[in-house]
Amino acid sequence: MSDGSLAGMLDDAALFPPENAPMVTAVPAHRKHRASWYALLVGPFLVPAARLDELTAHLPADSDPPPKPEELERRIALLEQLLGSPGAT
Repeated sequence: MSDGSLAGMLDDAALFPPENAPMVTAVPAHRKHRASWYALLVGPFLVPAARLDELTAHLPADSDPPPKPEELERRIALLEQLLGSPGAT
């Protein structure tokens, strides 16, 4: 694991089934994971675009705000240009 091959391998999808954790517990839990001994394995905290405003309300004051839905759409469109649309052959 010293070569970083497992770095960020496990996304934190606590807001999604089967856990369906409330934002108020999921955000602090993710921060705890990122500070743990296994932090190297912890990937991004996944949040549905429809819940970005809710996420913002639960972030510490010194955190960078999440991107707005319009910015996410712009980034997705750029990725689709670079990688091809999903399902395209």
